[in-house]
Amino acid sequence: MALEAGYRAIACTQPRKVAAITVSQRVAQERGAHLGSEVGYSVRFDNKTSGRPRLRYMTDGVLLQECMSHPQFDQYDVVFIDEVHERTLATDILLGLLKQVTANSQALKVVIMSATFDCVKFSDFFAGAPTVHVPGSTYPVQILNIQHKVDDYLDQAIATVYNILLFEEDQGHILVFLTGEEEIEQACDILRVDPRFHGDPGLVVLPLYSALPPQDQIRVFEGRPGQRKCIFATNIAETSVTIPGVVYVVDCGFSKQKMYLPRSRVETLLIQPISQASARQRAGRAGRTRPGKCFRLYHESVHDQMEDASTPEILRSDMSQVILQLSKLGVANLMQFPFVDAPRADVIIRSLEHLQQLRAIGQDLRITDLGRQVSHFPVEPSLAVALLLAHHEGCTKQIATIVGMLSVPKLYMKSDRESEGHSDRARSLFKVRDGDHLTLLKTFTYYLHACTGDVNGELDARVAQNGCRAGRDFCHKHRISERGIRQAASIRSQLLQILQRLGLPTPGLQVYDYDDWGYSEAVRRALCRGMFMNIACLVDYEYIQLVHGNNMRLHPSTVLKGEDEWIIYHEAVITKESYLRVCSKVQLCWLQEFAPDFIQALRCSQHLDKKQKSKIFP
Repeated sequence: MALEAGYRAIACTQPRKVAAITVSQRVAQERGAHLGSEVGYSVRFDNKTSGRPRLRYMTDGVLLQECMSHPQFDQYDVVFIDEVHERTLATDILLGLLKQVTANSQALKVVIMSATFDCVKFSDFFAGAPTVHVPGSTYPVQILNIQHKVDDYLDQAIATVYNILLFEEDQGHILVFLTGEEEIEQACDILRVDPRFHGDPGLVVLPLYSALPPQDQIRVFEGRPGQRKCIFATNIAETSVTIPGVVYVVDCGFSKQKMYLPRSRVETLLIQPISQASARQRAGRAGRTRPGKCFRLYHESVHDQMEDASTPEILRSDMSQVILQLSKLGVANLMQFPFVDAPRADVIIRSLEHLQQLRAIGQDLRITDLGRQVSHFPVEPSLAVALLLAHHEGCTKQIATIVGMLSVPKLYMKSDRESEGHSDRARSLFKVRDGDHLTLLKTFTYYLHACTGDVNGELDARVAQNGCRAGRDFCHKHRISERGIRQAASIRSQLLQILQRLGLPTPGLQVYDYDDWGYSEAVRRALCRGMFMNIACLVDYEYIQLVHGNNMRLHPSTVLKGEDEWIIYHEAVITKESYLRVCSKVQLCWLQEFAPDFIQALRCSQHLDKKQKSKIFP
């Protein structure tokens, strides 16, 4: 409609990458246009536009990043915020910024869209904006609730799929909602090897979750006549994404939600019951092209006890990056920013303390020059600071490589039981005794050597885009995701380009020996410059996470042996156990050199008892 009305520059946000890509492809196809010309898309580290397309689909995070250069949205005539009910962090910040812009100017048109959200609340937020209800054209969906208590929803989901495949007459596709990658891959493996369906060319079993490379996510939309798909997915398939031909939905009733614990400064994923709004969205996936059925693996009374809507992400997230972005836009007082739902005060306080320790904002809470540079990078602030300061150690290219590798959610391929031992032996080639960050760096440079013949070389654009035979053979041998490592290479390249645009040097060390003390020390010192708050100390055979004094264990995947006194870690994971993931050993003197105020604050910390302090700071 906006295109037909003659608007020349239109942005439409989606909360997920796969939605932005698939919707843009669909719209371009319907208009008979080449993708990237009139209609294109922009997602994190991927852009399909040539020139200036009239309609650009993008993730909400990409539009928020654009605001850093265009705070008035003056590059667009119309901005559509789609799937607003998902209430992602970026969407909520965009809504506040758009409210400010539209209050002072009528030039920009803003359209807020969702299939299920509180129209009155958002209309009031935008000063009584008019609402339009567009009736849907979905087909009826029969809701079937389970009548007994389910002890293991994964087993029950697989049993339900078996019943559908064996006894339901309609041969439509099946969409199963589970909570995460591990469950999904396990379910796919079970169904693929089942003798009743093994070898059936008409049944295709597919996973769908955010950590999958975009090329693999797109497979759920592809197919041939006579083929039946069974798709195991997270809530990535709940909205935005419409998979043609889905007739059956199996809803486990749970999802993983990111929760921020401000006291410990830890973000963790917890399995939580979904909301009634999510349950409606999931059921609606079955009625898009013809009547369908939704099998809910929970009693109707459980559904009645669910919350009406999911908790907005802004109420359960770290606010560090948001504060930095708003500070760059001149928002001096966060308490006066028009949030749809204001974040908790303790979360804001912890985030401000984090940014002050990084020197991204000053004691007056104003953004610093370093903070302005950090805001250009689509990575967490601590990694951005490490990257920005790495030239002091002469290893900017190495840190860009590590950040790129950390940004890829699925780097190592899952091994079956027969090949697990072989895969572990193959990967042991890359282990570096000083830590996981150097191990990731070594993995990448060995891939680089396979592709170019030089560990200090660079991938050319063709290889980075399409890969090469030698690189594919290397990845297959070592059970590494070739798409994942090429994605890391692309991210690395873009990070270095940002540094160059900022006029900063991008030196790199020559690789000779990853265990060489000089090489290893330079890389780990550079990491410490940004990640000094992610520090743990070995006390009585356990690691103490110093920002709050909790006891933590090393994750089983780390190369460290639990013998190093001081370590930095990439993330703390709290599930049934409390783990530190991606760890490297460091020295206390480095921390005292780069962050003396932080170390001094730890000496006075109330989170550490006297015994811990005496052992940590003798």
